[in-house]
Amino acid sequence: MSYGEYDRRNGRINIDAADFQIADFNKDWKVIHTLHPGEAEIIYEKKNADNMDLYFVDYIKEENILALVGRNEEAYLVKMIDKNGNLYNKFKWEYIKELKCPIYRVDRGVYGINIENGFELCSTNTTTPHNIMGEMQDWNTGCFKELGEGTAHLGEVVKGQYLEVDISYGNVDSLHILCSLARETQLKYYPYMTSDRTQKVIELGEEGEWLSPRMVVRRFSLNPYSEELVNAIRNEKQKQETKSESAKKLLKTKIESSKKYNL
Repeated sequence: MSYGEYDRRNGRINIDAADFQIADFNKDWKVIHTLHPGEAEIIYEKKNADNMDLYFVDYIKEENILALVGRNEEAYLVKMIDKNGNLYNKFKWEYIKELKCPIYRVDRGVYGINIENGFELCSTNTTTPHNIMGEMQDWNTGCFKELGEGTAHLGEVVKGQYLEVDISYGNVDSLHILCSLARETQLKYYPYMTSDRTQKVIELGEEGEWLSPRMVVRRFSLNPYSEELVNAIRNEKQKQETKSESAKKLLKTKIESSKKYNL
């Protein structure tokens, strides 16, 4: 990890910041801040961080914030502290033992965690995690509930620039939208998406406009293509249900035929 490499020989983790170190990484870790040459103090430690074990440490130089990422027995945690050890921001997710990829680093200061139908993103610029499919489910109830049945995937990541978010609706369609990783627009979305099904651009706003996840969902719901997509999803479901019923009837016919031969 270029953003925090643990050295087992001396029990320290050297961060990309000359004045921060983590001591006793495998046990009761402590954050040490060097004030002056030969002068240092403990500004944060494991007991202050809900007794969590560390996965990795990240230093956000632009804001002089240290992000501590890990988990305890109950939850996955992100703790962000300033140079004085004051808690700047925090995030928490329930610990799920079966989760294959818990918290991962998307970019410097941006972290993600896998959830049931997608992922959540957090950063120093957010107070609550961003969940694009959660917004789809909350906004699109009733007649457009199918839009909340997709699955979000993290696509290509271009460090410091953008990450691609793919929203899949089985074999009906996949939508693609870009989320900014630039400091000034972090976790804001570009005002358009594209569709595998139509091979067209779906406009969600004016060029240069930046959208929150909720605004992306709201604008898409009002776009004519959303209704077209919902109808396509419903048609595909009906086709699958028809095929399933046909297969069940075939099975019953086979059973009845077997009975005749066994008499």
